[in-house]
Amino acid sequence: MSATSHLDRAPSLADVLAQRLEQDIAQGHYAPGEKLPSEQQLATTYGVSRPIVREAIGRLKHDGLVTSRQRPPIPDARSPARHVRGDRTAQT
Repeated sequence: MSATSHLDRAPSLADVLAQRLEQDIAQGHYAPGEKLPSEQQLATTYGVSRPIVREAIGRLKHDGLVTSRQRPPIPDARSPARHVRGDRTAQT
């Protein structure tokens, strides 16, 4: 009997969008500390649904590339230049 081979799973739409957003951040389309567009605006821009945007943003949060804020940020003495008002900000 031969060794079992696993089929490669195609990346999900959220994975693809997360990679695209990561590239856009790296290329300067979204500057560190800049508020990202709303979920609806991102969904329209990239031609996906808001749940896909939400999942992709969640992956970027997990990877430390963006942060979410529900209230005005409290300055962090370690990196004060990164904090701006907004819901989500890009990180370097």
